[in-house]
Amino acid sequence: MKKIFIDANIYLNFFDSNKPELKKLLASLLEIKNSLFIGSQIVNEVNRNKLEVAHRSLRNHFNNLSKITPINLPEHLERESKSLQNWNSQSKKIHEKNKKLQKELEDIIHKTLEEIMCSLDKVSHTFSLLFEGALEASEHEIQAGRYRREVGNPPGKPNDPLGDQVSWEQFKNCSSDSENIWIITKDRDYYTAFKDRSYLNSFLYDELVKANIGTPSIFCFESLAEGLGDFNKNSLEKIDKLPTEEELKIITEEELSDSETQTEAPNFFSIVEQGKLKYMYLPSGFNSPNHYIQYLKAFDSEEL
Repeated sequence: MKKIFIDANIYLNFFDSNKPELKKLLASLLEIKNSLFIGSQIVNEVNRNKLEVAHRSLRNHFNNLSKITPINLPEHLERESKSLQNWNSQSKKIHEKNKKLQKELEDIIHKTLEEIMCSLDKVSHTFSLLFEGALEASEHEIQAGRYRREVGNPPGKPNDPLGDQVSWEQFKNCSSDSENIWIITKDRDYYTAFKDRSYLNSFLYDELVKANIGTPSIFCFESLAEGLGDFNKNSLEKIDKLPTEEELKIITEEELSDSETQTEAPNFFSIVEQGKLKYMYLPSGFNSPNHYIQYLKAFDSEEL
């Protein structure tokens, strides 16, 4: 019985976060492997994106270290004291130390990215155990997912590759006898959030209820730590290797902070229209400004 759906973006957070507490959730996931839905589409999405996610995160750390520039105070202003000269000397030593750290970090990043490329890092090794035996979609599930995309039903977007739709079709079939179901994702195709609670999309909720023998209790979370903590409280199956309440809180705060940064970032793009710069809002459901502009042109032509 599969009762926990964890989206690929949640797994990818392990390649982005710098919180040491997060790694403790790897052991928790392995412990409840039999309750997790793990489809081949999710595995493929994690594997094809993990290197770029890690690269982006490590590059940001490197860039932040590189921003430290040497400061030289005007020694010629001093009469007798040598405080400015001494400060400049210390500043120079710090800058030289920083350059050495940059080189060391550069070597570390190269080594880390190579390990991730070859799946030799700790997270990839754990995931290889977790993802072993991932479920392949049937031809019927693939066709159902394709139809879902064509008619515009969640999850997934019309112009994106077929993936989320197939995974959802699989999960519906795998969770049909579950009394409790947990959905953990940062993809707003699945849910709506207000304050500290998330609500599964009504369409998806109805599908799970109809596919189930009874009426399951459905819980939705943006945070893996919060989701696993709730699972441990409300399921007969317990996680012995779950981090402490304080550690779960620290991980949850970081996960939700990242989620707010992604969802609240201004979604505007610029175009030049009749020689003037103009800013337009990109609504959800459109994967690029060009996609939205083509839609508007098609809509205008139909109006005419």
